[in-house]
Amino acid sequence: MKREIDGMRSLIRSGPFLVHGHSALGPQHIRAIVNCSYEGAEIALCKEMLKTGDRVLEIGTGIGLVSLSIAQIVGAENLRSFEANPDVAEAARKNGALNGYALDIRNRVMVGRASKHWPSGQCPFFIDKNFLASSLARTGTQRTEITVEAVAIDAELSDFRPTAIVADVEGAELDLFEGLTFDDVQTLIIELHPSIIGAPESMALLSRLGAVGFSVDLSLVRSTVVGLRRGASPSLPVGKDSDRTLQSYLEANVAFQMGQYAETINLLEMAIALAPNVTEFSLLLAQTHLHNGNCPAVCELLERRDAVHPLDDRELHFLSIARFRLSEFQAAQHSLDRLSPAASALPQNIVTSARVALKQGQLNEAHRLATAALDIAPSVTDYLSTLELIEEHLARAARRGHHGANNAQTADAPKALSVARGEQRSAKMENLRELILHIGLPKTATSFIQRWLVVNAKNLRQRGIWVPPRQIDAHRLAAEGIVNPLVLGRGDTRHILTTPFDESIRSLVDAAALPRYNSLVVSSEYFYEADPQVVFDKIAAPAGLPTRIILMLRRQDRIVESGYNQSVKAMGMTDPTMVPRYLTNLNWYDLIDNWAKVFGKDRICVLNYDQSAIGGTVLSDFARQIDSSIEATELQKEFDSVPMSNASLPADLLEFKRLANSFGEFGLDKLLHRMIESGYKGPPFRMSPEKAQEFIALYGESNERVAKEVLGYTSPLFSNYGGPGEREGVELYGKLPVE
Repeated sequence: MKREIDGMRSLIRSGPFLVHGHSALGPQHIRAIVNCSYEGAEIALCKEMLKTGDRVLEIGTGIGLVSLSIAQIVGAENLRSFEANPDVAEAARKNGALNGYALDIRNRVMVGRASKHWPSGQCPFFIDKNFLASSLARTGTQRTEITVEAVAIDAELSDFRPTAIVADVEGAELDLFEGLTFDDVQTLIIELHPSIIGAPESMALLSRLGAVGFSVDLSLVRSTVVGLRRGASPSLPVGKDSDRTLQSYLEANVAFQMGQYAETINLLEMAIALAPNVTEFSLLLAQTHLHNGNCPAVCELLERRDAVHPLDDRELHFLSIARFRLSEFQAAQHSLDRLSPAASALPQNIVTSARVALKQGQLNEAHRLATAALDIAPSVTDYLSTLELIEEHLARAARRGHHGANNAQTADAPKALSVARGEQRSAKMENLRELILHIGLPKTATSFIQRWLVVNAKNLRQRGIWVPPRQIDAHRLAAEGIVNPLVLGRGDTRHILTTPFDESIRSLVDAAALPRYNSLVVSSEYFYEADPQVVFDKIAAPAGLPTRIILMLRRQDRIVESGYNQSVKAMGMTDPTMVPRYLTNLNWYDLIDNWAKVFGKDRICVLNYDQSAIGGTVLSDFARQIDSSIEATELQKEFDSVPMSNASLPADLLEFKRLANSFGEFGLDKLLHRMIESGYKGPPFRMSPEKAQEFIALYGESNERVAKEVLGYTSPLFSNYGGPGEREGVELYGKLPVE
């Protein structure tokens, strides 16, 4: 059962249309296309608002799916479309021809009458790697600038005389429609971009359109696409309530895209209180709860709505997923059974039915459904993953002589898995699949380990070890477990939380469903500050694999010493040198015990950083915990030049930097770096032996319990001060003159 999963060389079906695969289409685009959600909001409003006899001006063609939907309604001869990206415009023309339509697609930028680019005839356009985000305005993600011929919208209105406009211009809508009266236009379908221009500015645009005779009907809101009709009565009285309702909804969309789910929920509840019957508001609220992992809230919301009026296909889709995640498999299937025939034929719903059947032990039915979904969407990898998982169960059933399994299917399953994964693994190895969470304690080479994982990600995956595609995803997963408001309020944590959690957890969950991975490894120092129970509920449980925890412990005085050096060097600290005092977050026994209570004592793996550092085996010791056959040096390649840690300052430069900090002079990093690079070697920085021993004594009982109860040692956890690996050094706090 060889399957072609390269969607770039195939045709992709979206409802009644076929489109060519294109290099600009990423996996998320392909998945949306096959499930008819790609530009689904615009297409839905076109079907509802356009009619035979309309002349439609489309601004922002994309790959032409919206154009095809318009042409199907009004005829290709009554559609004129503009696309600034020449490569995408050509792809749209080919997609039109593929479906029997000669689309009039013009490779030009449409600009407002007051645009500074007009009447020069040319203007810059910025191509994004994600072609959907290409626009007239440069952003940090855009790679290529091109020059495109510009055409003014008022000139086109006079020449083509459209009765309807469909526009998706990535935030340029404010300038595009400024000062227009739209004499012949009766219908507007506009995708707003509040995350780019802001919700108040989007509302200002709607107000401007209202001034020339257009009205917003809240029943014609789909996601951030708004339908307006000339003179139509709005669903709410014009005034502050209508404005407040729609602005709250637009602000909620912005918050949702930023992963700020609590804010999203608050804003949506305000909008729903003002307009309780608008499906789109409740739909986004259900989606937010689902992304936030609150499946009971999804069920409660949608079941309450279902009691008032039947749910639409999108609501039923979310309800089926929520019920599935709550292990309410019969209820999930009931929701799927209520879908319209068109929605039932979408691969996302077929594959959900396959997963339900798998959970209920209906292996043959699950296999049939997963195969059907993959036949429709061969390039969607998580559908392939579902089929692999089902075939895995079929193969195991065959090995056990399971009489309910179809012989032909089970006989083919091992071969199919071999093709899909490119490898065969023994049953023993399959049973050892696990999620590994590395709690990166301070000053234990955590950054070094993470760089090694990232650099070697491809090689590790070939060996059956998955790591997140970006280190920020690992940090985002870990930060979801933080409940301490002080930590949540820190700038670094706030920055990490701007990455959407649902994207990071979905990447992990999708990988967990792939049998080719024996281990999934997530390393982050933010686990150190996370609540273990929250980590279990929001990360380990969705992954559905046994979880093992790795901690690399270091003697507490050495962590404090190294941390102080870093704080002076990089954070401008001016405080006196380390004063021995007990810090709860350095009690290793309590830390281990907290995680063991949730994950089990037998799932905690403790490494001794001090011992590994002495032997130069920090990376190898860590790697062998992932896979005992790995030698880290096999994978390092050009990694040897990466420093194991942030270099500490010698004692004299450290005191010099502390004094400079106290006088407000913080910009000495380059100077100090040049001094060290030039070969300067001052005396090493170390706290005094007396102070170090005071620190060690504070944690003596905790360290002894780790040694005896966790590791079963008869010897101490760490060497006494002055033992192996101890280096000479001095601290010069207050001993250098200011001069």
